[in-house]
Amino acid sequence: MDLQDGGRINWWLKDDDTQNFGDFLGYIISKAIFTQPVRDHCSYRMLGSVIADWDINQDLARPGGEPDRTIGFWCCGARTEAGVSNESRERLAAYGVRGP
Repeated sequence: MDLQDGGRINWWLKDDDTQNFGDFLGYIISKAIFTQPVRDHCSYRMLGSVIADWDINQDLARPGGEPDRTIGFWCCGARTEAGVSNESRERLAAYGVRGP
């Protein structure tokens, strides 16, 4: 089973009929390069300014999310210069992060 089959790749507007290309691009790239998790996380984010308490809490609350697990971020940046809370920081694993 690949990551997409498990529903663990998340992006803005994931459950909507209309998508934002920049956010959906992360899904397209993940489909091409990941056939199995490199590291096991309950959720994954690819591309975009999505490192924020709100995004982390949303992913942990999704089906399959687990409050004591981590979320893997690839090529993502923080939404604000303040970054995230210490509690959220404990729930993220960053790979190739950009931004403030």
